[in-house]
Amino acid sequence: MSHVMRRWAPLVVFAAGLLAGCGERDAGVRGSVRGRVTLDGSPLAAGWVTFEPTAGTSGPTAGGEIAKGVLSIKTAKGPAIGTNLVRISSKQPTGRTVPNGFGGTMDELAEAVPKHYNTATTLEVEIKKGRNDLVFDLKTK
Repeated sequence: MSHVMRRWAPLVVFAAGLLAGCGERDAGVRGSVRGRVTLDGSPLAAGWVTFEPTAGTSGPTAGGEIAKGVLSIKTAKGPAIGTNLVRISSKQPTGRTVPNGFGGTMDELAEAVPKHYNTATTLEVEIKKGRNDLVFDLKTK
């Protein structure tokens, strides 16, 4: 083992131990999520959901992908137990192209979900220990 490797090896082992322990420690403050997301009655084709702990809830912010209206986040990456703000976003093609900054063009994307579900969200959920089954029926009007 080289001199450099011997010097850094204990630090690497220590850091790996910390990272390995984080998932176990967070398991007591996180819940898992399964659910569905619709927009005007149709499954949201693709998007992202973020759970942000509100005042009085301590724990990590969490998020997950929405695909074909289905949302699934395992406990290890799940939202904090307690009240969370929910932000849902879905960037969809507008049908126009825009410059891509590299001399070409790309599809223009725009937010399909109204701002009261994302940037100015009014959605809140109570996350409990274990599995949380959630349904978000979003409306554009």
